Amino acid sequence: MPFSITEEPGHFFVKLFGVLTARDLGDFGAAAWELEKAQATVLPRVTDLSEVENLTVDFSAVWQLAENRRSRTFPNSFKSAIVAPKDHLLGYARMFQTLNDHPQITIRIFRDMASAREWILEK
Repeated sequence: MPFSITEEPGHFFVKLFGVLTARDLGDFGAAAWELEKAQATVLPRVTDLSEVENLTVDFSAVWQLAENRRSRTFPNSFKSAIVAPKDHLLGYARMFQTLNDHPQITIRIFRDMASAREWILEK
């Protein structure tokens, strides 16, 4: 399982790492939903792609993750920051951002962790 999800003060921190497959992406989406549906208020999140070594993921896998997110109803709106320091990861992050047009989720992409955390934690 090349991801971890932890709760930090004021937000969830998601780390993806190693080789990421379409199945891993689906498993991540399911794990995130299990965590979210147990919360009275969904916290904002930072998703860090900086340690992803390789993606064996195609458009359909990103589409499926975005479709699963769009089909959910959350108790509140929240922010989602994606940290994508490498160009090819930035491309995948933008694809996900474009496909996931959920009205309760505001997604922004950052090249560095400091900027992402600053945005997530601002009121």
